[in-house]
Amino acid sequence: TFNVTRTNGAVVTHPIATTFSEDGLSLTFGSIYGILNNSNVICFNEGTKITCLNKESNTDMEVNIESLQENMYVKTYKHGYIPIKHLAHRTIENPDNDDIVRKRLYICNPDEYPELKEPLIMTGCHAILTDTISESQRALMTEQLGEIFITDDKYRLLTMYDTRARPYRTPGEYKVWHVCLEHYDQEMNYGIYANGLLVESCCERNILNGDYLRMNFLQK
Repeated sequence: TFNVTRTNGAVVTHPIATTFSEDGLSLTFGSIYGILNNSNVICFNEGTKITCLNKESNTDMEVNIESLQENMYVKTYKHGYIPIKHLAHRTIENPDNDDIVRKRLYICNPDEYPELKEPLIMTGCHAILTDTISESQRALMTEQLGEIFITDDKYRLLTMYDTRARPYRTPGEYKVWHVCLEHYDQEMNYGIYANGLLVESCCERNILNGDYLRMNFLQK
């Protein structure tokens, strides 16, 4: 048998000559064969409300992410209202456990995030934008991503490493969504508001290269 230590410290034992997947790493013991899969799913759960511009009243309005349209403008942290370029979705399988892994859902509750108007559910690699990160968060994200990323003047704190967020333990298959706003640089993203919390939007490169079904794909 082989023991695998998970990121939460739990040890799982697997017999020789079996295949399993552990947070994106597929292994076949006995042949020592491994594949590191891209499981950096950066998405909101369906029903998440994104702050947009109401063109008729010139005020903010909240729109469920799956209902966004190509002619809508999303409110950003530093850049006013930016038009939507891509809307995309995919499905993930959420487990019934407390494992701190990337490809699962986490819940942020208003008692931990005063900005929230209602609970926010999103994937582990989706970043909350924050002024500071701890040394342990810096070390974990450097190990995970290779470097620390910043949007405007905010750190991108992965939800899975934010101690205020909790694993969402309702199991099942979920449709998750993300939105990409117009920008000339495919690597760039914005700060946007989801259920009132400042989080990252998806850059174009991630949507184009990820395993997403794109909706409202705009050609300018």
